[in-house]
Amino acid sequence: MRVAQAFRLAPGGSLVASLPIGYNRFFDDLLDRGTSPFTTQHFLKRISKRNYWVEADWEQVHDVPHGRFVAHAICIGMISG
Repeated sequence: MRVAQAFRLAPGGSLVASLPIGYNRFFDDLLDRGTSPFTTQHFLKRISKRNYWVEADWEQVHDVPHGRFVAHAICIGMISG
């Protein structure tokens, strides 16, 4: 609830964010400890250079490095107000 207040979400509102895995060590550590601010989160892992992605879980993406120019895994999180 504290995060929803920080973003000034309207009652019943929501915020959806897409964050790359391996780019922000602080955020990765929050996910690793299970303390991310998201009320719901999903993970996607890039499986080809042609930009194909598959749904994954944290165990499958937690050690995927961020590429030089592109993410190879992302977290799609939602915060509900």
